[in-house]
Amino acid sequence: MQDLISKGCAEISRYVGLGEEDKQRLREASQFVLPQKDKIVAEIIEGLQKDPEGANLLQSLGLDNVKAMLGQWMTAIFYGNYDMDHCMAISKMGFTFAGAGIPLPTLLSKLAFVTHQVISRIPKDSPYLAPVLKSVHWSLRIIVLGYDVMRQRLFDKVLGINEGVYKRLQAVTLKDIMKELGVK
Repeated sequence: MQDLISKGCAEISRYVGLGEEDKQRLREASQFVLPQKDKIVAEIIEGLQKDPEGANLLQSLGLDNVKAMLGQWMTAIFYGNYDMDHCMAISKMGFTFAGAGIPLPTLLSKLAFVTHQVISRIPKDSPYLAPVLKSVHWSLRIIVLGYDVMRQRLFDKVLGINEGVYKRLQAVTLKDIMKELGVK
């Protein structure tokens, strides 16, 4: 499992490309956002409670767990080293969501809501906005990586379907879906 996470992190990090200047700007940007962390988390929780899927997420994971994860994630956005330890810490959020049975579309829509709440605190003309966007993108990809590794482990260990078989089943299913939709 650690090998899958390591390879995924390396690929995502090459793609997103957070450099030392970006990391420095993130630490500077933290002064705008992190003093409001508790308020932002409270707004996010309030927003999630108004949404049926969000309320289910809070119920399945537990309110205190979600608050803690959001707070840790926000801090990691600004103070991460973007190394293997940081990647493993962020990917655990994906494991948690997958293990709780949160559907990936629900997860991504809720994380987009969270992302908006964080980014809206950064002035639009700020030199900090681009590094914050990169960091958020990196961490969202790592959360999805953790989710995917958990799902792969489930198929492999519990259902006995390795990744190769899963990909073939996925290809067959995709062909069926495209045929049903009339797409060639």
